[in-house]
Amino acid sequence: MNKYNFMTKSCFIFDWDGTLFDSVGSLVAAYQAAAKALRLPDLPYETIKQVIGQPAESSILSLYSSSDLYSPHQLTKLFLEAFRNAYDDADQPGLIPGSKEALETIKQAGSLICIASNKPKDCLQGEINRLELNDIISHVHSISYYPAKPAGDMITALIHKIASPARSFVMIGDHINDIKAAKAAGIDSIGVTSGSASLDYFKTCNPSPDLVLPSVASLIELIKETADMND
Repeated sequence: MNKYNFMTKSCFIFDWDGTLFDSVGSLVAAYQAAAKALRLPDLPYETIKQVIGQPAESSILSLYSSSDLYSPHQLTKLFLEAFRNAYDDADQPGLIPGSKEALETIKQAGSLICIASNKPKDCLQGEINRLELNDIISHVHSISYYPAKPAGDMITALIHKIASPARSFVMIGDHINDIKAAKAAGIDSIGVTSGSASLDYFKTCNPSPDLVLPSVASLIELIKETADMND
């Protein structure tokens, strides 16, 4: 698909962590701090980075289930508590550079902006409030009310709520689960390499995104170029 076709979409659905919110480093550090507190293996940054964007419980078990110190239930319960303490004590991250400008440009062009995230709603909404994005974002769907991505339920619910054809939506995310969720919901997708996935990964993953950009900020020039072409 021509890259300019994406800029004519009437609704842009964004993932949060690693796509708009510059939290991957803070999340990995909190994983490492929690692991240290529970005497679990000290895993490399890149290993932990790959699970950012998955539901927390499955991420914890995929990384640390080989430990015989805890039962799976104990592991997830204790790890989540230690993780939240470490994350809350750290400096709070902000938006990835250029993200707010991109959101404002999209909104000014007349498109809706929505969030579909595997983060719990209370935490997600708190970050949106702190960053003063409520006037920009129209709808927020999260794991608190819908099955986690890669299931397409969050996106399908947005399509039904907004009552527009699926072809008018596009999903933007930094993780294969975002691309799979878009595919499941029958909409186009854009991968960004600002979070957990690289360009090489997006080129070879299945399904692959319809377009890959360095970051959400790259949308600004595409929207402006599209507007110039239509003048």
